[in-house]
Amino acid sequence: MISAMGVEPSPEAVTRLRRPFAHGSPPFGRGRRLAGLHRSDGFTEKSGRIAPVPGGPYRMIGTSRPTGRFTPVQEETLHAPFRLLVPRELTALSLGLSEQTYVHWFCPPDAVRPLLPPGLRPDEFDGRAWVSLVALVMRSVHTLGRVPLPRGTFPQTNLRTYVRTRDGRNGVWFFSLDAAHPLMLSGRAFGVPYHWAELSVRRTPGGGTLTYTGRRRGGRGRNARTAAPGYRLTVREGASLGALSDLDHWLASRWSTFARHAGVLWETRIEHPPWRLRGAEVLELRETLTAHAGLPALGAPALVHTAEPMDGVRLGVARPVGRG
Repeated sequence: MISAMGVEPSPEAVTRLRRPFAHGSPPFGRGRRLAGLHRSDGFTEKSGRIAPVPGGPYRMIGTSRPTGRFTPVQEETLHAPFRLLVPRELTALSLGLSEQTYVHWFCPPDAVRPLLPPGLRPDEFDGRAWVSLVALVMRSVHTLGRVPLPRGTFPQTNLRTYVRTRDGRNGVWFFSLDAAHPLMLSGRAFGVPYHWAELSVRRTPGGGTLTYTGRRRGGRGRNARTAAPGYRLTVREGASLGALSDLDHWLASRWSTFARHAGVLWETRIEHPPWRLRGAEVLELRETLTAHAGLPALGAPALVHTAEPMDGVRLGVARPVGRG
Protein backbone atom coordinates (compact mmCIF):
# COMPACT_ATOMS: atom_id res chain seq x y z
CA MET A 1 0.00 0.00 0.00
CA ILE A 2 1.32 3.44 -0.91
CA SER A 3 0.59 6.14 1.64
CA ALA A 4 -0.38 9.76 1.02
CA MET A 5 3.28 10.67 1.43
CA GLY A 6 4.37 8.36 -1.36
CA VAL A 7 6.11 5.76 0.78
CA GLU A 8 5.05 2.29 1.86
CA PRO A 9 4.40 2.20 5.62
CA SER A 10 5.05 -0.76 7.84
CA PRO A 11 2.15 -2.79 9.32
CA GLU A 12 2.64 -0.92 12.59
CA ALA A 13 2.31 2.41 10.77
CA VAL A 14 -0.86 1.21 9.03
CA THR A 15 -2.32 0.39 12.44
CA ARG A 16 -1.54 3.89 13.60
CA LEU A 17 -3.17 5.37 10.48
CA ARG A 18 -6.45 3.69 11.44
CA ARG A 19 -6.53 5.11 14.94
CA PRO A 20 -8.45 8.32 15.72
CA PHE A 21 -6.55 11.48 16.41
CA ALA A 22 -5.13 11.83 19.90
CA HIS A 23 -6.84 15.19 20.40
CA GLY A 24 -10.22 15.84 18.85
CA SER A 25 -11.90 14.16 15.91
CA PRO A 26 -10.52 13.90 12.38
CA PRO A 27 -12.04 16.46 10.06
CA PHE A 28 -15.47 16.18 8.47
CA GLY A 29 -17.11 13.19 10.15
CA ARG A 30 -16.66 10.32 7.72
CA GLY A 31 -13.09 11.49 7.21
CA ARG A 32 -12.52 9.66 10.52
CA ARG A 33 -11.98 6.51 8.43
CA LEU A 34 -9.77 8.24 5.89
CA ALA A 35 -8.03 10.77 8.05
CA GLY A 36 -4.67 9.82 6.58
CA LEU A 37 -1.27 10.15 8.15
CA HIS A 38 -1.23 10.95 11.82
CA ARG A 39 2.19 9.49 12.61
CA SER A 40 4.41 7.20 10.58
CA ASP A 41 7.62 5.23 10.94
CA GLY A 42 10.84 7.20 10.93
CA PHE A 43 9.78 9.90 13.37
CA THR A 44 10.12 10.61 17.06
CA GLU A 45 8.30 13.22 19.10
CA LYS A 46 10.25 15.76 21.13
CA SER A 47 9.01 19.00 22.68
CA GLY A 48 5.85 19.11 20.60
CA ARG A 49 7.69 18.71 17.28
CA ILE A 50 8.27 15.67 15.10
CA ALA A 51 11.94 15.24 14.25
CA PRO A 52 13.56 12.81 11.78
CA VAL A 53 15.35 9.69 12.86
CA PRO A 54 17.58 7.57 10.61
CA GLY A 55 15.63 6.11 7.75
CA GLY A 56 12.86 8.70 7.93
CA PRO A 57 12.57 10.43 4.52
CA TYR A 58 10.36 13.30 5.70
CA ARG A 59 10.55 15.97 8.35
CA MET A 60 7.29 16.64 10.17
CA ILE A 61 6.73 20.02 11.76
CA GLY A 62 4.24 20.20 14.57
CA THR A 63 3.26 23.10 16.76
CA SER A 64 4.56 24.72 19.90
CA ARG A 65 2.58 22.15 21.84
CA PRO A 66 1.31 18.72 20.80
CA THR A 67 -2.17 18.83 19.28
CA GLY A 68 -2.35 15.42 17.64
CA ARG A 69 -2.47 17.05 14.20
CA PHE A 70 1.03 17.20 12.82
CA THR A 71 1.73 18.49 9.35
CA PRO A 72 4.09 16.48 7.15
CA VAL A 73 6.65 18.74 5.49
CA GLN A 74 9.08 17.82 2.79
CA GLU A 75 12.31 19.77 3.07
CA GLU A 76 11.28 22.33 0.46
CA THR A 77 7.47 22.17 0.39
CA LEU A 78 4.43 22.64 2.57
CA HIS A 79 1.12 20.88 2.01
CA ALA A 80 -1.86 19.35 3.73
CA PRO A 81 -0.84 15.84 4.85
CA PHE A 82 -4.06 14.14 3.82
CA ARG A 83 -7.37 14.84 2.15
CA LEU A 84 -9.14 17.08 4.62
CA LEU A 85 -12.41 17.16 2.70
CA VAL A 86 -14.20 13.82 2.66
CA PRO A 87 -16.34 13.35 0.66
CA ARG A 88 -15.82 15.83 -2.18
CA GLU A 89 -19.44 17.02 -1.93
CA LEU A 90 -18.34 18.96 1.15
CA THR A 91 -16.02 21.19 -0.88
CA ALA A 92 -17.31 24.76 -0.75
CA LEU A 93 -14.71 26.30 -3.08
CA SER A 94 -11.99 24.94 -5.34
CA LEU A 95 -9.54 27.25 -7.04
CA GLY A 96 -6.00 28.04 -8.10
CA LEU A 97 -3.69 30.77 -6.83
CA SER A 98 -1.09 32.91 -8.57
CA GLU A 99 0.89 36.12 -8.05
CA GLN A 100 0.98 35.51 -4.29
CA THR A 101 2.86 37.87 -1.98
CA TYR A 102 2.97 37.59 1.83
CA VAL A 103 4.11 40.56 3.90
CA HIS A 104 4.65 39.67 7.57
CA TRP A 105 5.00 41.82 10.70
CA PHE A 106 5.45 40.80 14.32
CA CYS A 107 3.65 42.66 17.08
CA PRO A 108 2.88 42.28 20.80
CA PRO A 109 0.24 39.61 21.52
CA ASP A 110 -1.58 42.13 23.73
CA ALA A 111 -2.17 44.29 20.63
CA VAL A 112 -3.90 41.41 18.84
CA ARG A 113 -5.79 39.79 21.71
CA PRO A 114 -8.57 42.44 22.03
CA LEU A 115 -9.32 42.10 18.31
CA LEU A 116 -10.11 38.38 18.55
CA PRO A 117 -13.45 36.80 19.50
CA PRO A 118 -13.93 34.64 22.59
CA GLY A 119 -12.56 31.18 21.98
CA LEU A 120 -9.44 32.34 20.12
CA ARG A 121 -6.11 33.65 21.37
CA PRO A 122 -3.01 34.86 19.52
CA ASP A 123 -0.67 32.12 18.42
CA GLU A 124 2.89 33.12 19.27
CA PHE A 125 6.29 32.41 17.79
CA ASP A 126 9.10 33.21 20.24
CA GLY A 127 6.66 35.28 22.30
CA ARG A 128 5.41 37.39 19.39
CA ALA A 129 2.13 37.49 17.52
CA TRP A 130 2.29 37.91 13.75
CA VAL A 131 0.16 39.81 11.23
CA SER A 132 0.29 39.24 7.47
CA LEU A 133 -0.93 41.16 4.44
CA VAL A 134 -1.51 38.66 1.63
CA ALA A 135 -2.13 39.78 -1.97
CA LEU A 136 -2.86 37.24 -4.70
CA VAL A 137 -4.99 36.26 -7.69
CA MET A 138 -7.71 33.64 -7.28
CA ARG A 139 -8.23 31.82 -10.56
CA SER A 140 -10.71 29.31 -11.94
CA VAL A 141 -12.88 29.52 -8.84
CA HIS A 142 -15.56 26.83 -8.63
CA THR A 143 -18.30 26.70 -6.02
CA LEU A 144 -19.25 23.35 -4.49
CA GLY A 145 -16.12 22.04 -6.19
CA ARG A 146 -17.88 21.89 -9.58
CA VAL A 147 -19.83 25.01 -10.56
CA PRO A 148 -17.59 27.67 -12.16
CA LEU A 149 -17.93 31.15 -10.75
CA PRO A 150 -18.65 33.68 -13.54
CA ARG A 151 -15.51 35.69 -14.24
CA GLY A 152 -13.85 33.36 -11.76
CA THR A 153 -10.33 34.81 -11.93
CA PHE A 154 -9.80 37.97 -9.87
CA PRO A 155 -7.49 39.58 -7.28
CA GLN A 156 -7.98 39.17 -3.56
CA THR A 157 -6.22 40.70 -0.58
CA ASN A 158 -6.48 39.61 3.03
CA LEU A 159 -5.16 40.85 6.35
CA ARG A 160 -4.70 38.02 8.84
CA THR A 161 -3.25 36.95 12.13
CA TYR A 162 -2.43 33.51 13.54
CA VAL A 163 -4.54 32.04 16.32
CA ARG A 164 -5.23 29.06 18.55
CA THR A 165 -8.47 27.70 19.91
CA ARG A 166 -9.01 26.81 23.55
CA ASP A 167 -8.11 23.19 22.82
CA GLY A 168 -4.86 24.15 21.05
CA ARG A 169 -5.80 23.88 17.35
CA ASN A 170 -4.09 26.54 15.27
CA GLY A 171 -5.35 28.45 12.26
CA VAL A 172 -5.90 31.88 10.73
CA TRP A 173 -8.17 34.74 11.75
CA PHE A 174 -8.97 37.29 9.02
CA PHE A 175 -9.28 40.92 9.99
CA SER A 176 -10.49 41.58 6.44
CA LEU A 177 -10.69 40.08 2.96
CA ASP A 178 -11.00 42.37 -0.06
CA ALA A 179 -12.07 40.74 -3.33
CA ALA A 180 -12.68 42.13 -6.82
CA HIS A 181 -15.74 39.88 -7.20
CA PRO A 182 -19.06 40.77 -5.54
CA LEU A 183 -20.18 37.13 -5.18
CA MET A 184 -17.42 36.51 -2.65
CA LEU A 185 -19.44 38.63 -0.23
CA SER A 186 -21.61 35.54 0.31
CA GLY A 187 -18.94 34.46 2.81
CA ARG A 188 -20.42 36.99 5.21
CA ALA A 189 -23.17 34.44 5.91
CA PHE A 190 -20.59 32.69 8.13
CA GLY A 191 -18.95 35.85 9.42
CA VAL A 192 -16.08 35.91 6.90
CA PRO A 193 -15.27 39.65 6.63
CA TYR A 194 -15.35 40.00 2.84
CA HIS A 195 -15.46 43.42 1.18
CA TRP A 196 -15.95 44.33 -2.46
CA ALA A 197 -12.89 46.24 -3.62
CA GLU A 198 -11.16 47.62 -6.68
CA LEU A 199 -7.93 45.65 -6.94
CA SER A 200 -5.22 45.31 -9.56
CA VAL A 201 -2.10 43.19 -9.97
CA ARG A 202 0.65 44.02 -12.45
CA ARG A 203 3.84 42.12 -13.21
CA THR A 204 6.67 43.92 -15.01
CA PRO A 205 7.63 42.63 -18.47
CA GLY A 206 10.83 41.18 -17.02
CA GLY A 207 8.72 39.24 -14.56
CA GLY A 208 10.66 40.00 -11.39
CA THR A 209 8.54 42.82 -9.92
CA LEU A 210 4.91 42.74 -8.80
CA THR A 211 2.74 45.77 -8.03
CA TYR A 212 -0.58 45.48 -6.21
CA THR A 213 -3.08 48.28 -5.64
CA GLY A 214 -6.40 48.14 -3.84
CA ARG A 215 -9.16 50.35 -2.51
CA ARG A 216 -12.30 49.15 -0.79
CA ARG A 217 -15.54 50.36 -2.34
CA GLY A 218 -17.77 52.68 -0.39
CA GLY A 219 -15.38 55.30 0.99
CA ARG A 220 -15.88 59.02 0.68
CA GLY A 221 -13.09 61.36 -0.41
CA ARG A 222 -9.47 61.30 0.73
CA ASN A 223 -9.99 62.22 4.38
CA ALA A 224 -8.41 59.56 6.61
CA ARG A 225 -11.63 59.21 8.61
CA THR A 226 -13.94 58.73 5.63
CA ALA A 227 -11.75 57.27 2.88
CA ALA A 228 -12.02 53.54 2.28
CA PRO A 229 -8.99 51.55 3.40
CA GLY A 230 -6.56 50.58 0.70
CA TYR A 231 -2.95 49.90 -0.14
CA ARG A 232 -0.19 49.98 -2.74
CA LEU A 233 2.51 47.31 -2.62
CA THR A 234 5.49 46.65 -4.91
CA VAL A 235 7.84 43.72 -4.34
CA ARG A 236 10.83 42.27 -6.13
CA GLU A 237 10.90 38.49 -6.19
CA GLY A 238 13.99 36.73 -4.92
CA ALA A 239 15.39 33.24 -5.14
CA SER A 240 13.51 30.08 -4.28
CA LEU A 241 13.84 29.12 -0.61
CA GLY A 242 15.76 25.87 -0.68
CA ALA A 243 15.43 25.35 3.07
CA LEU A 244 12.55 26.80 5.07
CA SER A 245 13.11 28.22 8.52
CA ASP A 246 11.00 27.28 11.53
CA LEU A 247 9.25 30.64 11.18
CA ASP A 248 8.48 29.96 7.50
CA HIS A 249 6.88 26.66 8.50
CA TRP A 250 5.00 28.24 11.39
CA LEU A 251 3.47 30.92 9.14
CA ALA A 252 2.61 28.62 6.24
CA SER A 253 1.43 25.45 8.01
CA ARG A 254 -2.15 26.55 8.59
CA TRP A 255 -5.01 24.29 7.55
CA SER A 256 -7.99 26.06 9.15
CA THR A 257 -9.53 29.51 9.12
CA PHE A 258 -11.94 30.82 11.77
CA ALA A 259 -14.79 33.29 11.64
CA ARG A 260 -17.50 34.41 14.06
CA HIS A 261 -21.17 34.81 13.25
CA ALA A 262 -24.29 34.94 15.43
CA GLY A 263 -22.22 34.26 18.54
CA VAL A 264 -20.79 31.06 17.07
CA LEU A 265 -17.20 30.33 16.08
CA TRP A 266 -16.98 28.71 12.62
CA GLU A 267 -14.05 26.73 11.20
CA THR A 268 -13.22 26.14 7.53
CA ARG A 269 -10.64 23.49 6.63
CA ILE A 270 -8.18 24.02 3.76
CA GLU A 271 -6.31 21.63 1.49
CA HIS A 272 -3.70 22.53 -1.11
CA PRO A 273 -0.66 21.10 -2.92
CA PRO A 274 2.91 21.81 -1.78
CA TRP A 275 3.93 25.43 -1.33
CA ARG A 276 6.98 26.63 -3.21
CA LEU A 277 8.07 29.79 -1.45
CA ARG A 278 10.51 32.45 -2.62
CA GLY A 279 12.14 35.32 -0.82
CA ALA A 280 11.12 38.86 -1.74
CA GLU A 281 11.97 42.50 -1.06
CA VAL A 282 9.46 45.30 -0.52
CA LEU A 283 10.14 48.26 -2.81
CA GLU A 284 7.03 50.24 -1.85
CA LEU A 285 4.31 49.80 0.74
CA ARG A 286 1.59 52.25 1.65
CA GLU A 287 -1.48 50.88 3.38
CA THR A 288 -4.31 51.77 5.75
CA LEU A 289 -5.72 48.27 6.21
CA THR A 290 -3.88 47.57 9.47
CA ALA A 291 -4.98 50.83 11.10
CA HIS A 292 -8.56 50.26 9.94
CA ALA A 293 -8.46 46.83 11.61
CA GLY A 294 -7.48 48.42 14.92
CA LEU A 295 -3.83 47.36 14.89
CA PRO A 296 -1.03 49.65 16.08
CA ALA A 297 1.57 51.03 13.69
CA LEU A 298 3.61 48.01 12.63
CA GLY A 299 6.64 49.63 11.00
CA ALA A 300 8.72 47.93 8.33
CA PRO A 301 7.85 44.31 7.49
CA ALA A 302 9.98 41.69 9.20
CA LEU A 303 9.64 39.06 6.45
CA VAL A 304 8.35 38.87 2.88
CA HIS A 305 7.54 35.83 0.73
CA THR A 306 6.20 35.20 -2.73
CA ALA A 307 5.00 31.80 -3.92
CA GLU A 308 4.84 29.87 -7.17
CA PRO A 309 1.37 29.45 -8.73
CA MET A 310 -0.64 26.45 -7.59
CA ASP A 311 -3.86 24.68 -8.48
CA GLY A 312 -5.93 22.24 -6.48
CA VAL A 313 -6.78 24.49 -3.51
CA ARG A 314 -9.95 23.33 -1.75
CA LEU A 315 -11.95 24.92 1.07
CA GLY A 316 -14.45 22.93 3.08
CA VAL A 317 -17.89 23.93 4.25
CA ALA A 318 -17.75 26.04 7.40
CA ARG A 319 -18.76 24.15 10.54
CA PRO A 320 -19.51 25.43 14.05
CA VAL A 321 -16.85 24.64 16.63
CA GLY A 322 -18.21 26.43 19.70
CA ARG A 323 -19.52 29.67 21.06
CA GLY A 324 -17.43 32.68 20.05
